[in-house]
Order: sequence, then C-alpha cells, then structure tokens
Amino acid sequence: MYLRFITEFVNEYGETHTGLFSALRFVREDALTNDEDVLKLKELRKWFNENLNAPDKFSNASNKNPLAISLSWFKDSAKDHIRKIYEIRSALVTP
Repeated sequence: MYLRFITEFVNEYGETHTGLFSALRFVREDALTNDEDVLKLKELRKWFNENLNAPDKFSNASNKNPLAISLSWFKDSAKDHIRKIYEIRSALVTP
C-alpha cells in the first residue's frame, strides 16, 4: 500500500493540491513563520535530502513539458519517512 500526503496550499502553478515538500518551502520562506519553526523545517528538509532519493521522473503525462513537481507518496513500510512526514505536518499546522 502507498500513502499520499498533500496540502491545500495553492502552488505557483495554480494547482490546489500541493505536496508537503512544496508547502514546507512556502512556509519556511514566509516572513510570518517564526524562527523556531523555520529551523525545525530546515532540519526536516535536510533529513529528507539525506534519506530519500529524489524521483528521476515527476510525471507520466504525455505533455512535452510536464511540471517538475510531485505529490508525496510513500510505501506504508517506510516507517521512518512517514514519521518525519508527520513532523513536517505538525510544523505546518498552526494552532
């Protein structure tokens, strides 16, 4: 089984389902995000950069110029990655 993680952010292409990594970047770069959350998000992004291989291909679309964006899909056996995704989610959700 695979798990997909998306947000309700509207991305720079106008799509309404934005992946967590894109949302992480938006929130991290927002001037309203407090410094503690920015540091946490940078740590989480670093962990994923070191522990997750980026896909070679982002789309199966027949479009000649597919967008280089992706939604986050993980095998249900990727326990460490899923745990870290929930940490990102917690940092993105404001009380």
